[in-house]
Amino acid sequence: MTRAKRTRTAEYKKAKNRRKREKRKMKHLQRRIELVKEENLVFNLIDPAEVEVPDAALAVLSYGEGFVPTPKFDDHQFRLEAHNAGNKLERLANTFARESRQPSVVNHTEEEEQQLSVPKELRYRGVCLPPVNDHHDPLVTQVVNSINQFANNVKPKKPRKNLSTEEQKALAWLRENTRNGTFGVLQADKGGAKVLLTKDKIASMIKSKLDPVVTPDGYLFEREAILTNLLKQKRKIAKQEKAYAKQCKEKSAKSVKDLETEKFLNEQSTSSAIKVNESVTAADNSRKLNNFWVNNLQGHASKEEIKKPDTKTYCPITSKPLRLKDLTTVNFTEMPPDEKAGTSLHCRESHYMCAVTKDALSNAVSCVVLKPTGNVITLDCYDRLVKTEMVEPLTGEKLKERDIIMLKRGSTGYAGAKNTGEDLIAKKKGAVLMAN
Repeated sequence: MTRAKRTRTAEYKKAKNRRKREKRKMKHLQRRIELVKEENLVFNLIDPAEVEVPDAALAVLSYGEGFVPTPKFDDHQFRLEAHNAGNKLERLANTFARESRQPSVVNHTEEEEQQLSVPKELRYRGVCLPPVNDHHDPLVTQVVNSINQFANNVKPKKPRKNLSTEEQKALAWLRENTRNGTFGVLQADKGGAKVLLTKDKIASMIKSKLDPVVTPDGYLFEREAILTNLLKQKRKIAKQEKAYAKQCKEKSAKSVKDLETEKFLNEQSTSSAIKVNESVTAADNSRKLNNFWVNNLQGHASKEEIKKPDTKTYCPITSKPLRLKDLTTVNFTEMPPDEKAGTSLHCRESHYMCAVTKDALSNAVSCVVLKPTGNVITLDCYDRLVKTEMVEPLTGEKLKERDIIMLKRGSTGYAGAKNTGEDLIAKKKGAVLMAN
């Protein structure tokens, strides 16, 4: 058998084994798809008219978050890292050689010394350091050559892929669509399953769970979060009130006889303490004698008297009194998808709009909440349409000054940002502020 024929036979066997492995992977993929559908490992809630998700993508998602595809071996990157390692080794050897070498002294002859204008007593000896590139350590050169030869001639055995061709295509498709925001992959609340949802559905689910409320100072909270905070304060107040009531009960329970006994004991301990402390000079008032047998001189901690607790609950941001009935429900007007098309990027990224003028809302827009209805309008709309007549534009209801709540915007970090609720003015002078 000739060499060419043996080569063709080896290539044919490799191709045949590759086809067999691919068939086994395809059978495994079909079984995995059936298992996903039977046990509901992945829920596809995307409308097929919008995006058609292949079955192979569902099988890949069912492997879980800990699954890692077989990485690719990059020959070029391996050779590049090997050459960089050799160069680094040479630089380190040259550095150590420079530090270990002694400078060579240049000794001038008598003729050269006569030609020099500077006297010998005032002339420094010349120091000559040869360049680093002239130094070549045979051992270092041999090691670097071995590394480069190994990197150029290495042919590592590539690991077998743990995904079939269809699964690899499905994985690339998932990465592309999730990166573009076509849909998202969420973890189910129970069972550990994966859920496929479009971006709009995810946003609508989040909006349905949120219930925003606003304080009289204009700070926006999620209802569950602020109620949890107020409830925690109420429980702390109840615990303090219980301890204060117990203290009052103990004080009132003392009889007249107990008070006389306590007074007598205090007088006795005071007289004995005076006798014991006679040896202590008046100038040394800081010294105290610890005596276990004298009640007044025993080192024990005194019981602190509990003060009457404050029964008010406070806002976690402003630290002002805040009650449950002070919270106002906020009704944001959602922007329809039809109005987002053909508009600017700022409008396309906005989810809410003004209830009257239909302008897009964002952190850069100052907003006002109308307390009777909870509608959110822009400050410009309030100044032009509401402030003059003080009438709710949508319902016709009369408004008062206390019904207007100015929403506090998130601070942008710039000192010139207005209507953020914070005065970004430095109160102290420092090195940074005085640099200008």
